[in-house]
Amino acid sequence: EFIEPEESVEITLAEIWTEVLPAERVGLNDNFFALGGDSLLAAQVISRIRKVFQIELPLKTVFRDPTLAGQALSIKNTILDKVEKLSEDEAQNILNKFNQPTNFNKGIIKYKEYQK
Repeated sequence: EFIEPEESVEITLAEIWTEVLPAERVGLNDNFFALGGDSLLAAQVISRIRKVFQIELPLKTVFRDPTLAGQALSIKNTILDKVEKLSEDEAQNILNKFNQPTNFNKGIIKYKEYQK
């Protein structure tokens, strides 16, 4: 069953996948390798994730979490770990890279406010 990506991280990751894979659309439960992915394409995805999200994600993430939902969760967790170490301005700069407020983005803001 196709489940549409809804959160900004999921939507952005789906766009990365469709740039790299021979797939016109990608759902949350789609498997990277079932859609034609391989280790070389996985490296391209990781490179684009680094550029877009400004995080370091190991290549093994694609193999450990081959679904869009799994990789999106890894990205979110990595961003949250990074946010804990950022100033308020740095955290806001990351959030501004996404064009729409989402529950995830609002959660980061609330988390930072709670930490004060």
